[in-house]
Amino acid sequence: MGVMLDLTLKQISARCTNKEISKYIASMAELPEGISVCKFLVIFLHSARKAQLRLNAELAEKGNDRRLETYSLPERGVKVVDKQDIHFQVLTYKVVVVVSQDKEKIEPVYSTSI
Repeated sequence: MGVMLDLTLKQISARCTNKEISKYIASMAELPEGISVCKFLVIFLHSARKAQLRLNAELAEKGNDRRLETYSLPERGVKVVDKQDIHFQVLTYKVVVVVSQDKEKIEPVYSTSI
């Protein structure tokens, strides 16, 4: 598939509508060489999913029936093979949250096991 351009943290910060988060993104160091924004986000969301599973196990051990369900597994799409016979699969990541109408409050989703 070759090298493809991705967004930069600077571009994302410039378009962020939340001033605090925009300032935070702008203060971040550049990503390490070879780590694109999309690669960073995929690794970040995969790590959040693993942390969520651990948190839910800890909650269950304590007898708490709440489960964090914000970080879901990616949806798997089509598989593609490039000209160099490298196999890829399209993955779609999502974050499940509840958002107030004015978008000021964004909260993780918890469910209760039955």
